[in-house]
Amino acid sequence: MNKLYLIPLIAFAFISAGCSSSTVGKIVQPDEYFDLENPAQGCAIKETCGDLVSVDCGIAADGPFYYVEKSTNKIVSDCGGFRMAGENTDVCPPEEWTCE
Repeated sequence: MNKLYLIPLIAFAFISAGCSSSTVGKIVQPDEYFDLENPAQGCAIKETCGDLVSVDCGIAADGPFYYVEKSTNKIVSDCGGFRMAGENTDVCPPEEWTCE
């Protein structure tokens, strides 16, 4: 019996496992505030410049990149990935980011 028909089924199973309901939506994309003390899964604090912190939430894979005020956790600029296309009017990096 030829078992080559199993190869596409196995490949589909691996692909489907990566998109299961247990992984969907784990990176929370905040609207106005970002919790710097407990970054969302997949996010990493990159740099600090004065009162601003840059946070990478997967920009290499079209994820968001935030500039957040340290003192208030308010998102100053929402950049990266698909956000840079369309109607996003955020300046990236924001004018407040004065570090090189």
